[in-house]
Formats: sequence, C-alpha cells, structure tokens
Amino acid sequence: MENNSLSNKSKAIALFKWTNRKYLSVSIAYWILLFLAYPLAEIFIMITSIPVDGQHNEYVDRMQTYGVLIPSTLFAAIAIGYSIVISLIAFSYMHNKRCVDLFGSFPVSRRTLFFSRFASVIFSTLMPVIVIGLICMILSFAHKAFIDGASTIGLLCLVLIGNICFIAIISLCCGTTIDVIICYGAINVCYPVAVFLCSYYPGEILPGVGQKGLPSSLYTLLCPIMAFFTSAFGDGLALHTIWWIGFIIVVTIVCYHLCKKRKAETAQNGFAFAIVEIIIKFLTCFTCGLAIGFIMSQLGNIYSSVLASYIWLVVGIIIGIFTSNILLHLAFHRGLSMFKSSLVESLVVFVTTGIFIVIIATGGLGYDTTIPKESEVESVIVKEADRDYFIINGKDIVNSYQGDAKRIKKTLELHKEIINKCKAKKHHGFYALTRQSDDDYGSVSDEDEYENTISSTGIIIKYKLKSGKIITRQYRRGEVPVSQDENVKDLVANDLTMITKIPVKYLSSCYIQDMQNGGYSSTDKDLNKKLIAALIKDLNNVKKIKKDEYDYSIDLNYTDSGENYNYRNGTEISVNIYSEYKNTLKVLNDSGVLAKLEE
Repeated sequence: MENNSLSNKSKAIALFKWTNRKYLSVSIAYWILLFLAYPLAEIFIMITSIPVDGQHNEYVDRMQTYGVLIPSTLFAAIAIGYSIVISLIAFSYMHNKRCVDLFGSFPVSRRTLFFSRFASVIFSTLMPVIVIGLICMILSFAHKAFIDGASTIGLLCLVLIGNICFIAIISLCCGTTIDVIICYGAINVCYPVAVFLCSYYPGEILPGVGQKGLPSSLYTLLCPIMAFFTSAFGDGLALHTIWWIGFIIVVTIVCYHLCKKRKAETAQNGFAFAIVEIIIKFLTCFTCGLAIGFIMSQLGNIYSSVLASYIWLVVGIIIGIFTSNILLHLAFHRGLSMFKSSLVESLVVFVTTGIFIVIIATGGLGYDTTIPKESEVESVIVKEADRDYFIINGKDIVNSYQGDAKRIKKTLELHKEIINKCKAKKHHGFYALTRQSDDDYGSVSDEDEYENTISSTGIIIKYKLKSGKIITRQYRRGEVPVSQDENVKDLVANDLTMITKIPVKYLSSCYIQDMQNGGYSSTDKDLNKKLIAALIKDLNNVKKIKKDEYDYSIDLNYTDSGENYNYRNGTEISVNIYSEYKNTLKVLNDSGVLAKLEE
C-alpha cells in the first residue's frame, strides 16, 4: 500500500515536470512580459523622474504620480491574462477525444492527471509574479513601500489561484474548450451586471429605497478578471480576501469529486453536468432581460405613460431573454436540437424576472408602507441625503439619533405624509418605473427653493427601535409633500443645527463676502467666536425673513485635522446675511470688517 502511494506521488511529480516542460515556451514569454511590464518600466520612471537642473516639468510630475499605478496595473493584467490562457490550454485535454483516450491508457488516475496539471498551472503563473514582484519591492528601497508591495503581490496571487480554480471547474463541467470560454465570459460579464441591476431597479422604482453604493468587491465575487483591481484600488478588501480563500478551498474539493464522476465520452459532446448549462443560461438570460427591458422602458418612457413604459419593459425583457437563450443554445448544442427544453428554460427565466419586477413595482411586499409604531421608536435621524457630515472620533456629531418624543412624533407624521403621497401616485397598483422629482416643487422659484426647500437629492429617515433594529428610508424631493417642508426644515440638520453642534474650536476660518465689493477672510479666533454667537442668535430669532437681496454672506470653514482625518472631518456652511440679522451685522461693523470690505 505504501509502495503504491509512493508510486502515485512519483507519477504526479513526473506529470507535473512534463507539463512544465511542455508549456516552457509560453512560460518564458510570460516571464519576459512581466519583466518588461514592471521592473524596466519602474527603472525608466525613476530615471525620467530625476530633476534636470533642479527643474521639474509636467511630464516628470505625472510620471512620479503614476509611476507605481501604471506598471503595477499592467503587471497584474498580464498575470491574469496568462492565467486564463494557460488554464484553457492545460485543461483542454479533457475536451479532445484522442487526448482523453491517450491519457486514459496511462497507468495514472484521472485525479492525478488533473491535479498535476492544476499544480503546474499555479506554479507557472505564480512563480514569476513572486520573483519579479520581489525585485520591484527591493527597487522601492522604502520600508512602507516594501510592505505595501508584499500585500499587493499576495492579493494578486490569491486572485490568480481563484481564477485558475474558476476555469478548472468550468473545464471539468464542459465538453469543449469553446463552451469553457463562453461560460467563463458569460459569468464574468453577466454577474456584475446582474448585481448592479438588482440594486438599481429597487432604487429607481420603489419609494424609500436609495441608490446605495455597494462594495466594489461584491461585484467581483464571481468575476476573477476584475477582482484584483476592485480590491486593490476599491473597497471591501476583507470581504474579498475571505471570499477568495473560501472559494479556492470549496472549488478544489468539488473538483476532486468531479474528476471521478466526469465521463470520458463527454469530450467534444456538450456538458458533463447539465446543471451547469442551466445555471449559465439562467444568469445570462436574467441579466439580458433586465438590461434590455430597462433600456426599452426608458426609451418608451420619454413620451409615454406609466402603462406604456411597462409594456416597453415587458417587450424588452422578452426580447432579451429569448434572444440570449437562443444564441446560447446554438453555441452549446451547435444547432436547434432539444430546442423545446430551451423554450421552457426561457419561460422559467421570464416568470422569475416578472416576479422580481412585480414585487418591486407593487411595493416590495409592504416595504413601501412599513413604518414603526411610536411606542417602538427609541430615537430618530432625519437628514438631507447630500448633507455633509462632520466626524469627530468616528462619531457624526451633526446627524445623531435623537430620542425626544416630540421629534419622534413629527418624524412619523412626516413619514406618513410621504407614504400617502407615494401611494397616491400608483397606477393600478404599480409605481412608475422612474421615480420623479418634480411635482409641487416645479412651481417654486429658484431662490425660494434654495432657501426654503429640501435638497434636490431628498431626505433620509432613520429609526432606531427599542429592539435595536435600524430602519432606513430615503425619499426624493418630489416624494416629500410641500406641506411638510417646514416640518422637514425643523427636523433636518440645517445651518443653525450645524453651527450649534459643531464646536467653535473646529472653525478654521470665516470668509465674509461683500456681494458688491469683495471678500475678507478672518482667522481671528475671537472675532470668529463672536460671529458664531451672533449668527446663532439671528438664526434663532428670525424665523421668517423677506426674500430681499442680501448684501453679505459668510462661509464658515470647519476642519478637524486629527489623525483620522478624511473629507467628512471637514465641512463648509454658507449663510446669507440679510438686513434682519442685526447681531451679525453689528459684530461685522464693530470689528471693522465692513469698513475693510468697502476699501
């Protein structure tokens, strides 16, 4: 038994070496391309970035800016491209009857044959990346750059292994290399598009749903081609790393079992496992249906009613689903054999897509009318969707939960009015395919709109329930009744709220603008404190002001330049100074600022 085990290991090692020798020419070309892509490019950038006579030019500045980004991006692209090509070549033996018969006559198991090639592909792909990546890190000379480079190389290696696993399992399931390419391309393209559309449709149709920015890594969970770039230059690195480690482990285990189950006669004859074809067709048809349906509904919605836009949507979905299904059927079956089953698949996708749209368009199974009871609410936040934050020690001090009973009651009243207005817009129980932002606000002048109405992006309502649950809803401006405008102004973090809540010590400067003459910037802490105190008094005292022209405005620049600084640690508040702002004008006059502005 031990001798047999040793024999299998020897066979596996021999096959591993043989595979490496067979694809040696491709591997050498890969080494050369990687070396040209990074070290030489990096050296060239270093040389060209040396100042000439102590003078920098635009070209040098740009090279210094993009000196790491461009070579590393090209380096990763070549590595990913090679992993695709070499994987397709290495696993193509399963799709050729002569090769299957030949290798089947060898005294080696299918698993040994498969995994020896699998290991060879990983070795030939990763070794140049690690070696050349190490050279580039040494060239950087900087400790931090070395650590960042090691992290980036590790991330790239993880993606490359995941990509190889991806192609390996598809190769096991398909009967031809063409089918592998089609399946691989379909998943890499359709999956991220499907994620986007499944997020976009609710945000565009269903009141209360905002267009949330999903983590970039979420789009590439089944898209290894772009996984490295979204994780290296985007967000969701932790999610990405955990996912691909788990993906590699699971796929390797599945491949181990499929090797034994795959029939030799599958070569050049369609799919080894029919479920794969069904999954690919469903994903592709679902995505194409939603995409083409959306395009046609928008084209039809320009001059049509809500009903007409839905008709265009259905027509687009039908065209997208059935066209993509027919094309895939022709590609997989090389003709129209078994076409009836394909029509059934199309019908299933159409029904599924229809259910998805109907659920969203009719209210998301009660999502549009869900509102907590007053007794269930612990605290609330109402804020403008585009309002700047001000973060101190990780806490938003401007938009915070507030639990006073009066505020909770007013928020619930506002929310009920919004829901009633949205429900009144339904057409035969369906919301329009595009949420409008006009209505009553179309009659408001630009000046009044700036001063009295909410932001064009609408508002966000957040409830913290006593159970600990958080309920969030986002509404566009046209969905908020004008009758609730004053209520909204009392609830959101307006200028007065922000000026009151942000400590004066974070006020870096005040810019006083004379609309006729010019401006004056004050960094005088005492003067700025007096201005803030006067503004708070005026904003509290003057509830309604005449919409006369104003002579002055003040830009308040707040900044927290602490260790955790980012764009949300700073904000600017612009306040128009009307004649009714007696306290503010007095401070400006007494301090001599008005005199300076007139000079």
